[in-house]
Amino acid sequence: MTQITIVQILGLFQTYSDVNYKLRGGDQIIRCKFSSVAYGKLKNEKIKILFFIPESLIIKDLSVIKKLHQSPEEIIKIYEAKLRKIIGEDVEFKVKIIPSIGFYEIKKGAINSNNILAFHNFIENIIIKFLIDLIDIKKELIIDISTGFNIYIHALIEAVRSLIVYKKLKNILQNKNEFKVKCMIVPPVIGQIPDQVFPIEIYDYKAKVFFDIPYKNLNINNNLISFSNGDAFNNNLEKLAKNSPKLDLNSRCIINTTLLSFNAIKYNVPLAFFSKELIEFNSNKENINQELEKIKNVHKFIEKTAKIEKFDDKIFIHRLKCLKTSIVNLLFTLGLYQSFKHFYEEIMMKNPTISNIRNTFQGLYKKIDMGSNLRFLERDLKHIEKYKSKIKEGELIELRNLINTNKDQKIEINTPFSDEKRNFFAHSGLQRDYIQLKKNEEDELELYYKEEYFETVKKWLLNPEN
Repeated sequence: MTQITIVQILGLFQTYSDVNYKLRGGDQIIRCKFSSVAYGKLKNEKIKILFFIPESLIIKDLSVIKKLHQSPEEIIKIYEAKLRKIIGEDVEFKVKIIPSIGFYEIKKGAINSNNILAFHNFIENIIIKFLIDLIDIKKELIIDISTGFNIYIHALIEAVRSLIVYKKLKNILQNKNEFKVKCMIVPPVIGQIPDQVFPIEIYDYKAKVFFDIPYKNLNINNNLISFSNGDAFNNNLEKLAKNSPKLDLNSRCIINTTLLSFNAIKYNVPLAFFSKELIEFNSNKENINQELEKIKNVHKFIEKTAKIEKFDDKIFIHRLKCLKTSIVNLLFTLGLYQSFKHFYEEIMMKNPTISNIRNTFQGLYKKIDMGSNLRFLERDLKHIEKYKSKIKEGELIELRNLINTNKDQKIEINTPFSDEKRNFFAHSGLQRDYIQLKKNEEDELELYYKEEYFETVKKWLLNPEN
């Protein structure tokens, strides 16, 4: 049975009342404090609940703040124990703490003895925290958007949208996606009428994914954290910037390979996938897990470097700001990379025959709705196939030399190329000057790029439009 993960953001859960819940359209009623728990019992399915608690509800004094940043696991265990007493032993759940934003009171019970908590934080940090905590979910996710402040619900939805796109990109060339997301909605539980029953409604939550890449070239800022708005860190910004997680050689190798692969598909250069000199997925240089860990380390770094100050009755918690767009772009690239790598591994053992190129990319272009590429590729492959009878078995010959022997092509041959790069892409990367042919033992034509053009082709694939 597939485990379903339910996410619920909690408020002051100690004050929650028992509520009657039922599924929309159902008859069975469950009475408990949490809609996520009720859903699992009503559906009788294997579920795991992730309860997210804002830090503003946890911090009672300065000592708790320091403990929360130094050893959050200890605080988490305390709150898991509190929830266990309420929920019981038959529900699997974990507690996660999310960073807060804004101003809050710490009430001590005496007049004029309250402290003000001031969280100088950014919505981007909260979004990335949700994304990090949910990224390892495999199959099905339900987000309960009925509890929690609006700002946290917004951050959760933004994070889940990015998560859906990432999961889909991981399989975009395979045209499959097993990851599903649903939203759970319950009417507001305010001023209950006795015996009132609150229906739980579930609907699918989807995000559209396009075959595109975040990076159009390799001119990329390495930073994943912003240091332009860290007024509270002025004396330490240079050191923080030096030690912060950022794009490195491993990141750039992955981006480079992903960009080559994407452009080879988008701009219809299928032979590049059969040429390891152009596209090669190297596990020794390109470590996906290292990059995913780097994204997680962004949050850890921001928490570790948070600056805590106390002035009179105010406690200030300053955080650096993560570069959400940069992080999400990296994540989407990792998704594409994994799909391209799987595609590459399926064809890397095949010979670069016309039939293998045709059959492989015929299916691929249909999956990603790029039928025009297929039409041009078929035209260019058929053009090459007509020279098959002129090649002896085992002979390696340049395509240009074959065309030169064709009387029907004399006018075309004597016409100089005005733009080599344009002609290369216009002919599916099979431009006559760049290609060598060989007839194998199965009487099939194999295509190869000439060695002296590898660097030129790679340069064009990395920057096809300039």
